[in-house]
Order: sequence, then structure tokens, then C-alpha cells
Amino acid sequence: MKKLIVVLIVAALLISSLAGCSSTKFKMDSQHLKYGEKALEYLDSFLDFDISLSELDEKFDSLYSAIDSLPSVSKDDECYYGNYFVESKVTNLHFHLSLASYKNNSSEILQRRNDLAEILGKPAR
Repeated sequence: MKKLIVVLIVAALLISSLAGCSSTKFKMDSQHLKYGEKALEYLDSFLDFDISLSELDEKFDSLYSAIDSLPSVSKDDECYYGNYFVESKVTNLHFHLSLASYKNNSSEILQRRNDLAEILGKPAR
């Protein structure tokens, strides 16, 4: 009977701990998650040929300019690294989109898109 109670308690703790996990690879605040998802939305539109590279670059210009409006947190905050990774991936993408207009290398854009998707817990393409 004691073993059954222990098993039930362990199972309950395991289930409750899994229910609290987010689908992202790193903890991040909701504004950074939405920011990263917006970047993925723009990239997917480009990769699906719904918008041109120049339109994508314009969208990323506006997205990048909004980076300062995102909340900042201290290094002790549990969201610090997730927020940092989203910001740095979007900044990196913004830079590579500028280069892509000269090189026209969509495979590199796809790889960087998938890097961001991994951090956000979204599927790769």
C-alpha cells in the first residue's frame, strides 16, 4: 500500500511539473515570444513566395526598430536568456537579409529561420 501511495505521489508530481513547461526551448516573456513569432511569420511569407525579399527586408527593418520597446530584464531573471536569444537571432536575421539582397541566398535565410524556430519551440521547415 505504501508503494502505491509513493508511486501515485511521484506520478502526480511528474504530471504537474510537465504541465508547467512551455513549448519554447528557453523561458521568455510573452512579448519576446510574440516578437519572435512575428519574425517567423515574415520569414515564412517570404519562403512561401508570398512576399519579395525587398518586402521582407522592409518588414524586418520595422521589426528591428521595435526591439527597443521590448521589456528588459536583469541577468537574474529566468527569462533573460530566452529574451536575449530571440533579440540576437532577429538582429542576426536582419543583418543577413541585408546581405541576402546582394547574394540572393535563401538557403541561408531558411537555416537562420530554423535557428529562431528552435528557440521558440516551433517546427523547422
